[in-house]
Amino acid sequence: MTLASLHHPATRDTGQTDPRPPTTAPEPAEPVAAFVARQAPRLFALVDDSADYRILVWGLAHHDHVNLVSPDGNLCGTFASVDRAHATYALVATSIEIVWCAPGRHE
Repeated sequence: MTLASLHHPATRDTGQTDPRPPTTAPEPAEPVAAFVARQAPRLFALVDDSADYRILVWGLAHHDHVNLVSPDGNLCGTFASVDRAHATYALVATSIEIVWCAPGRHE
């Protein structure tokens, strides 16, 4: 299996979904920014940490699926969950780590 074979546009993973609640409309008094922040997907990376750190893919974890894209933008894929994406990439790389990103925080 190769990294390219993981990203066929006609393939969709059907594993478990993210347990977060589905998106809902904002409450009448709720500021739009708070509504958007509550619905925003979470950003993460799948990192190969076997030697030098290498980002394999960037991911957006939505409430019911995960979108992945390679750093160069040439490969993309959709999975049912972060765990399913991680398990699939673990087949082609020996040491994969999920790294969650917090917007605006850099160390």
